[in-house]
Amino acid sequence: MSMTVLVVDNSRDVRMSLTEVLNPLGFEAVVAASSDEALERVDEGIVVDLVITDYSLPGMNGVELTRVLRSNLAYERVPILVLSTEAHRDFHLEVQAVGATGWLVKPVKLEQLLQAVNQVRSLSLA
Repeated sequence: MSMTVLVVDNSRDVRMSLTEVLNPLGFEAVVAASSDEALERVDEGIVVDLVITDYSLPGMNGVELTRVLRSNLAYERVPILVLSTEAHRDFHLEVQAVGATGWLVKPVKLEQLLQAVNQVRSLSLA
């Protein structure tokens, strides 16, 4: 079963790396370089099974993007993972407060990404 993931990161290299990891796992990646671009995809009617967003984005950051996505009925229950170089408690609380499913600290280790994606996949199959 193919699943769609929205990858939002202003780094082309990160978008490509995440796509290369997720495609063999059965995810079709849709990429965006900013929150505005991600919201354009949403406005186009794309529905995804997972969102992976960087925290540091031009304009609206990943937490703000999460807040906007959660206000959209189609994205109310879609798992959202926020990537960041931040690892402190306040960041974790901020991410949780807006309804993100979880977070990963950059640089993301492949095993951590796979574990998070597999947890998300098992939730969506339940």
